[in-house]
Amino acid sequence: MGKAKVISLILAFAVFFRLVVINQSFWLDEAISVLAANKFGYRELISEFAKYDFHPPLFYLILKFWGNIFGFSEVAVRLLPISFGVLSVWVVYKIARELKINGVVVALFMATSPLHVYYSQEVRMYPIAAFFVALSFLFFIKLLKNQTPKVWALFSVSLLVFMTLDYVPVFILPVFWMIPIFAKKKKEFYLKLGLSFLPLFLMFVFWLPTFTVQLTSGRELSRSLPLWTRVVGSPTLKELALIWVKFIVGRITFFNKFLYSLVILAVSVFFGYTFLNGMKAKMRTLGIWFLAPVFLGFLFSFFVPAFSYFRFLFLLPAFYLIIASGVRSKLAIGILVGINLICLGFYYSNKNNWREEWREAVSFVEINAKNDEIALFEFKEPFAPWEWYSTGSVAAEGAKDKNVQDLVKDKKGVWHFEYLADITDPEKALLKDIAAEGFIEVSQTSFRGVGKVTYLRRS
Repeated sequence: MGKAKVISLILAFAVFFRLVVINQSFWLDEAISVLAANKFGYRELISEFAKYDFHPPLFYLILKFWGNIFGFSEVAVRLLPISFGVLSVWVVYKIARELKINGVVVALFMATSPLHVYYSQEVRMYPIAAFFVALSFLFFIKLLKNQTPKVWALFSVSLLVFMTLDYVPVFILPVFWMIPIFAKKKKEFYLKLGLSFLPLFLMFVFWLPTFTVQLTSGRELSRSLPLWTRVVGSPTLKELALIWVKFIVGRITFFNKFLYSLVILAVSVFFGYTFLNGMKAKMRTLGIWFLAPVFLGFLFSFFVPAFSYFRFLFLLPAFYLIIASGVRSKLAIGILVGINLICLGFYYSNKNNWREEWREAVSFVEINAKNDEIALFEFKEPFAPWEWYSTGSVAAEGAKDKNVQDLVKDKKGVWHFEYLADITDPEKALLKDIAAEGFIEVSQTSFRGVGKVTYLRRS
């Protein structure tokens, strides 16, 4: 079978793996995305919504355009990141060929990657930004070999696109200046490289006022919720280790942590050996691509917390290119692909690895709630998934910093969502205030990722 047919078959498998279980409920960040894209106009997404969201606006603009055509259902909008996820497999294959690495092997790793499959289904900017980072690296490798105006232009555009999708890939920008040092490029190359960054620089100047507002909003949130850094990502050794762990096994976990640790240790042996071999072979290109952003991102997060493994999804192509550079036999390839497939099987078959059950939680409350009852949340307003899935049949309020007595004064029942309470209300003050108004717990129902929904009736 020719290489063209082989890569086509791998891409077909990549599509298949990413279509499985895509009808999951939206979780918090996804609901924020679809709610914004559906609610705001194109101009408002840039001028209004962006002020309160710590991301550039391009993803939301793309999502709105896509949703207006195909709809905003779970399946419809997830086809957007899936498309870019599959395209990433093809781009990494092309990069491998430029670097004299077995492209079929790399494509196979990417197609079956449990982490890449999971985030290719995520209605967020990360898989799309990862595609354009990989695309920029493909153009960059071509430029190291043969400089043409067309490729310089494509490289410049790709830089602009991924930086208007997400901020964290900024840590890969120094890589494009570091690698030419080892390639012994002359001054002319650096001048052209600087010119290719000019559109990005001009865009940043234009966006700076909004970016400043975003930083201010982020600081205010951190001050009001000191534990919020746990969510956005603190620069800890645990978060650093999670980059390795999640890159090799994806978004799976076991309740038995001892067993989980043994699995990680065993899998790390296979991946670690090939990774070290690959680093020796490609340290001056792929090694810099993978290590420099991790190091820079870790340091930066001491000032602005943003160090979570999923934000570094754009490094996954470099990771698998390094792995492919280090494999020494077909048996090793088979073992690594087998590990990917087993981890995918765990993801598909165990719903505990799926996204938050907001759709089910909202439906449960709306089916069971009476007219004189209210849903209360541990936040300033109902969370985005409630707003997205709710039909409006049940009154809902965010209870943080509000007078609970006023919220429940004419209510006979309360549905309390504990979601994020460990961060927004670690002292459980809301439940105490509800109890003080004469409400007694009747039942608790748990939903994956959402936590407990407690039903209380006035005594």
